[in-house]
Amino acid sequence: MAHSHTADVTQTAEPTRRDFLYVATTVVAGIGAAATLIPLIVQMNPSADVLALASVEIDLTPIQPGQTVTFTWRSHPLFVRRRTPQEIAAARAVPISDLLDPVARNANFPENAPATDDNRLTPNIPGAAAPPPAGAAAGAAPAGTSGTAAGSASAAAVAPAPPGAATAGAPPGSEAATPEGAQTIPATTGGTPAAVAGNPTPEAAAGATGAGAPAELPEWLVVVGVCTHLGCTPTASTALAPEGDFGGWLCHCHGSQYDVAGRVRRGPAPQNLAVPPYAFLSNTRIKVG
Repeated sequence: MAHSHTADVTQTAEPTRRDFLYVATTVVAGIGAAATLIPLIVQMNPSADVLALASVEIDLTPIQPGQTVTFTWRSHPLFVRRRTPQEIAAARAVPISDLLDPVARNANFPENAPATDDNRLTPNIPGAAAPPPAGAAAGAAPAGTSGTAAGSASAAAVAPAPPGAATAGAPPGSEAATPEGAQTIPATTGGTPAAVAGNPTPEAAAGATGAGAPAELPEWLVVVGVCTHLGCTPTASTALAPEGDFGGWLCHCHGSQYDVAGRVRRGPAPQNLAVPPYAFLSNTRIKVG
């Protein structure tokens, strides 16, 4: 009988004060640990200045054909190159089989997109507006406002520039405006004005297509300026100072070479220069990030 009574008391016993202290101590310790970890996690978040550089808008107006300008995006160099028609043709003539890296490496396309020249650009271009009325006078636009060489020549013949007038594109080495904080690489057109070279200025393209951006802008290449080998910054090639054998960029650290589409053509770099996510806000302005 005594044994049975003891068992009943054990089964019906209520929590003691010691049990309460164990639970309270555990809860307080958990709260203290969380309070300690939260500030450590928060301080690992990007700072305000880094968040401000998460996306940048770039004015393309000052960049001349054949010119490379270096900006900063997310603490990395960002190359913006305005390619000449000759550079575009050379890039498009390269077969995929000749490339060390056949993948586009373009954040604006699927991961497995082939590294064609078109896939190294961006599809994020606003639709072009309707062309000007057919009855518009040919002499109303200055020379170079048409996207074709024939249009430029026709406009120049109807309305020749007066002696001493400024050309449509500033020659290399001129005092043309350059975005603040940007590093300008000289143009490769050898002093030929942009309109005469057959590559109209952004303002001329706007006049040829009306408001909005042209349907295709193959002259603009935007890549992250970090070599895919060990993270060095490649040097842009120009007509006056050629770098490498492919007209694009040369990394002097270990000899990697890139073409005018930012594709690696000679190692040890394993991949093409990365193309960041970007979009044209207009034909003279882009937003990266």
